[in-house]
Amino acid sequence: MSVFDRFGNLVKGSVERAVGDLERNNPEAVYESALDDGKARLAAHRASAAGLVVQRTRRQEALDATERDLRLVIDGWKGAVDEGDDDTAIVLLARQEELVAQLERESTELLELTRQVEQSKDALRAYEASLVALGREKTSALANHAAAEAAIDVQEAMSGVSDSTTAKALDSVRDSVGALERRAHDGYLDADGESIRGRAGALGRKAAEQSAADQLEALKRTRKKL
Repeated sequence: MSVFDRFGNLVKGSVERAVGDLERNNPEAVYESALDDGKARLAAHRASAAGLVVQRTRRQEALDATERDLRLVIDGWKGAVDEGDDDTAIVLLARQEELVAQLERESTELLELTRQVEQSKDALRAYEASLVALGREKTSALANHAAAEAAIDVQEAMSGVSDSTTAKALDSVRDSVGALERRAHDGYLDADGESIRGRAGALGRKAAEQSAADQLEALKRTRKKL
């Protein structure tokens, strides 16, 4: 299993463990536990990734040392050949073969460590993004939870209001106000029980003005005949 595979689904696992340990009716505590667990695991994964980087650095240093040894051995057997020192040349040539094989092993190990380091970096970035997304989800979920609870409270309050003492008192007040309005506008209520006193007054004033205007015109005509 690769480093990335080992890091995968850790946020999901954190949430599942938190839900199992805490009350489901306390979403904030569940999210906080999941985030705390995720942050702790992220710190551990960062430490592991840092350890891989240290190993890669050491392997690179070992590889560099082997390459230096190989160059010295090559220069050595060449000098031995030039001087006719066959025994030394044979020993150095054998050592060269050992160093070449060692260099190949160290190069392969360095490539593998480099691949693991890059994988761990990608996994850490993905995990960090998952924690950020979980934080945004927490904010949204808690807001939705609070809104839903408020709506339920209102619904429950309204559903029981007809049976409550307050509701009966409210109905009594409404009846009293309606009765007072009917008394205040007696004879001036339309079919829907709405007062038309204002409109009736306006129409009455308009009719009085028209009557006065008619009387004035009649007086003017009378005076012209005199």
